[in-house]
Amino acid sequence: METNPTQGSIFNFSVDDEARNQLKEVSRWARINALLAFATMGLSVVTIIISARNIGGYYAGELVGKQLVSWIISVVLNVILYNSSVSLQKALLNTNQQLFNKGLLQMATYFKVVGIILIVMLSLVLVGVLAALLF
Repeated sequence: METNPTQGSIFNFSVDDEARNQLKEVSRWARINALLAFATMGLSVVTIIISARNIGGYYAGELVGKQLVSWIISVVLNVILYNSSVSLQKALLNTNQQLFNKGLLQMATYFKVVGIILIVMLSLVLVGVLAALLF
């Protein structure tokens, strides 16, 4: 994973054995995280279906509708995280710079999206708290 000095990069570094092992661990835990998130989402689907059957009517549709947005976001994010871990593991195994770059880009995308979602959610909570205090 050495950079090409002819590219004019300001970062002139290589991935040694310790860094390679750390990156393997990061990619392994990213994969575990994504797989556990998929399993949790599956349990959530089962729970919502059982709850919707017990509730019935309009509220059941509303419950499923709200969860649908959450499931779609979760699937997209976890596919990105899983693909990132696969790309990094293959890149480290085969010393493939393109796959390594792709894996890091995917992981960066994952964290950017999660960060944006957290900022939006915290902002909504803050607005809700302020509204509750003022009214």
